[in-house]
Amino acid sequence: MKTTSLKKIYIIAGLATVLLYVVGIFTGFFLYKSTMGETRQELEELKRDVENLQLENMYLTANQGNISCKFIATAMKNLEDELSYFWKRLPQKLEIYEKYNKEDPEYIKLKKDYMLLSIRAWMLSLAIKEKCSKDVIPILYFYSKDCDKCIDQGYVLDNIRKDPRVMVYTIDYNLDEPIINIIKEAYSVHEVPSLIIDNQLISGFINQIELEGKYLK
Repeated sequence: MKTTSLKKIYIIAGLATVLLYVVGIFTGFFLYKSTMGETRQELEELKRDVENLQLENMYLTANQGNISCKFIATAMKNLEDELSYFWKRLPQKLEIYEKYNKEDPEYIKLKKDYMLLSIRAWMLSLAIKEKCSKDVIPILYFYSKDCDKCIDQGYVLDNIRKDPRVMVYTIDYNLDEPIINIIKEAYSVHEVPSLIIDNQLISGFINQIELEGKYLK
């Protein structure tokens, strides 16, 4: 009797082991398929973004001498519409939020997407100023969460934003993205806060009076 019971236990245990093994295989398979599906979707979205940016850059490069200001203005308007999505979802003061809060993966992704769009907008605003003789003042502002003076610099920039010519684009100095690293290297940005105004680098904190007196005339 005991032998029969032990055999049943062994059989049940064996079947359970096989069942768990099979379930594990199928679970892993479906998780793999699901992950691959999400990865393919992300890659497709990235590919579309890159293709759009390449087309935009090709148009701007090919038409340097006879660039369409209407095209640039339309592209700028579309970017501003895209940026408004992030303005509604990100904290108003990134410097303060990041100093006192832990950044979760969702926030980091949102911030990254926002800053890459901001760089595109900054580049277009430079083209608008140079090619279309528009009276605009594009400012690229580098901050970091460990920088106390960045909070003060952020308030100064908030004040000068009241000038309709001023366009401020905020970038995390420590965000490791190729385009951000290229800009930092090209303009020799080595500290925070730093501002790039009309292709000029301003390293360190600058107060409102000095900023308006030298760069907002």
